[in-house]
Amino acid sequence: MDPEKKESEEVTVDDILNILGPFGKFNIFNFILILFPVYLAGIYASVYNFESMDLNYRCAVPECSEDESNLNFTIPHDDNGKPYKCVRYAPFSNKTIFENGSYCTPYHFDTSTEIECDAYVYLEEHSIVKEFDLACQDWKRSLVGTVHNAGFFISIPLTGLISDKYGRRLAIVFASVANGAFGLIRALSANYNMFVVFEFLEPAFGGGLYTACFVLGK
Repeated sequence: MDPEKKESEEVTVDDILNILGPFGKFNIFNFILILFPVYLAGIYASVYNFESMDLNYRCAVPECSEDESNLNFTIPHDDNGKPYKCVRYAPFSNKTIFENGSYCTPYHFDTSTEIECDAYVYLEEHSIVKEFDLACQDWKRSLVGTVHNAGFFISIPLTGLISDKYGRRLAIVFASVANGAFGLIRALSANYNMFVVFEFLEPAFGGGLYTACFVLGK
């Protein structure tokens, strides 16, 4: 083939854009519509960071009230003066003498012995740590992010199959409904195990929302 003829038949990007026409009203309207599910996809992908964030909490000391003035002799502190979250000083088991009408005095606690907490006092806003009492169980908080990201290994090929067979518009609808339904059920979870199951199902069936929007909007 003549090289000059071959070069003259090559189609450039500018040629394609001239055929398709300018970025008109339809393109703008379509782009705006796609932004909504893309925005929601970003929320779905990151919300677990807020659901499972760690909180400020400390041991509950049943011998004392929640008055923080008792913390100096009931809970050990770190170098910055903050009370430890997961341990407290052991009470003397044979200390039965009332002092000032209370069992909560420095003489009732062994500051040389630390024990794990049986219960906790949460000091801040809600998260699953407070809702399901996950204090000092960091692996359970980490598991939420693990199962969430594992769900994407299913959603991407699943969304691809739906897109190829039924079209990407239906894939977007399917993923949006799945995100909304599973997300609502997860928010109403009665226990930690139920929460983790739906934390996995939401991205597994709805995690391909962004990829479908990306391809459709090109």
